[in-house]
Amino acid sequence: MCRPGVLIYKVEADVDTGMGPVKVYDAHRDSGGCTRSPNVQAELSDAPFGVGETFRDPDGVSASRSRESTRRGRIGWR
Repeated sequence: MCRPGVLIYKVEADVDTGMGPVKVYDAHRDSGGCTRSPNVQAELSDAPFGVGETFRDPDGVSASRSRESTRRGRIGWR
């Protein structure tokens, strides 16, 4: 990972392991990522959502990261 943030993913319970049940939502799609380290999916290396960035699911769910952690790993969302 290139920077701290919130990684958002969805798990499809009806998809078998090994068949792609986990989908990671990339905050910076088609950016090429920020690392070329071995064993890292470069495009997802900058996937976490930072302060001020908004996640929108194709099904209409949305969330915006509104502030940094204040204590014990809590993060503000709207």
